[in-house]
Amino acid sequence: MMLSQKEISDFINWLEEHAKKRCESCQNDSIWHIGDNLMMPNAYQVERELTPYGSLPMFYIVCSHCGHVRLYSALAVQILPNRLVQKLPLSLQELRFPKEIW
Repeated sequence: MMLSQKEISDFINWLEEHAKKRCESCQNDSIWHIGDNLMMPNAYQVERELTPYGSLPMFYIVCSHCGHVRLYSALAVQILPNRLVQKLPLSLQELRFPKEIW
């Protein structure tokens, strides 16, 4: 799903407030390329078998130095295109994140 200029601008503002500029992979203070669309990886519940649970919309940025990719949940960032909100089966409150491991 293509993002509007306002959605990209809102995400950039969110990144400037919440994210570190330094790349975790190459330790470079790189320029990050921002994807102009949302990634929609499938989410699954694991019980006795994998059960489709919907899609999780993600913003992504790519390090210009080493190609490392960061993903940010559009639900957590709270920037969701209106045309997507009606299609999502999940809200942030409905997500069951796995137990914290670190």
